[in-house]
Amino acid sequence: MALRRRGQSVGLDNFERGWITNSKLQHYIDDRGLRGVLSKFQSLQPAIEAKKYAIAEAQILWRSVGWCNLMLRIPATQILLPVIAQLICDRINVNTTLVFSETTYEQVGDAYLRGL
Repeated sequence: MALRRRGQSVGLDNFERGWITNSKLQHYIDDRGLRGVLSKFQSLQPAIEAKKYAIAEAQILWRSVGWCNLMLRIPATQILLPVIAQLICDRINVNTTLVFSETTYEQVGDAYLRGL
């Protein structure tokens, strides 16, 4: 909290899905002043492939945090392009990652436009 009083925001790298359901994320927000989280795609890949991390999870995360400037980091993989479109449609901010080619860039742009 001392950092926040000095105008600094604390972020945490390597976020885990279970932190939402077991209230660990809320604890970090309330008791430790957490203001940002990141997760590595490699840690999410098995959940994404098993379709355990999709639109409903992102909506729950968006509502539970309650920040209008929150950006959900979504990898630009083929399986997640429809998710990106739906989240944009739901007025949820998306930070698309893993855009390594012109083709992927165009696909993300198309997903964004579909979401609008």
